[in-house]
Amino acid sequence: MRHRLNRGGDHALNRAIHTIATVRMRDCPTTQAYIARRTAEQRYAIDFNKINSGGFLAVGDRSKNESWPTYDQTVLAVADSDVVAAANDFPDQIPEAAKPVTIKEADGNYVMLHLAEGVYAFYAHLKPGTVAVHAGTACTAASPSPAPATPAAPPDRIRTSN
Repeated sequence: MRHRLNRGGDHALNRAIHTIATVRMRDCPTTQAYIARRTAEQRYAIDFNKINSGGFLAVGDRSKNESWPTYDQTVLAVADSDVVAAANDFPDQIPEAAKPVTIKEADGNYVMLHLAEGVYAFYAHLKPGTVAVHAGTACTAASPSPAPATPAAPPDRIRTSN
């Protein structure tokens, strides 16, 4: 059974966009390469979400970061590692907002840890101004090195890759 979340909207426009995307995925080598690359990048992604004592992901106004139990929580290093990249200057993204973001800002503030030869952990959507590490910083497993998280799209993303 299918459930429609929103019965409104421009159905003709949505159908046209869907058709364009489907044709490009089928026929365009550039689009196919992009999809293959993005799929590989997300292959081992895990989204960690904290729920409150009532079992909810958010309480109150879901467009406010503070309504999400994940917001402003310490994020721990998954293993002894070295920071290879970090960003700390992106503003909070608003949860469930329709504001588009660029590829550069899609992950928000982040920390990338080098775990082993060819293996990395990527922490995304960290709270602005809280990333206390930079490239070259050594982290200890379970140390609160990376930063508090923000719940925007999605909360506490840790992606490992090789």
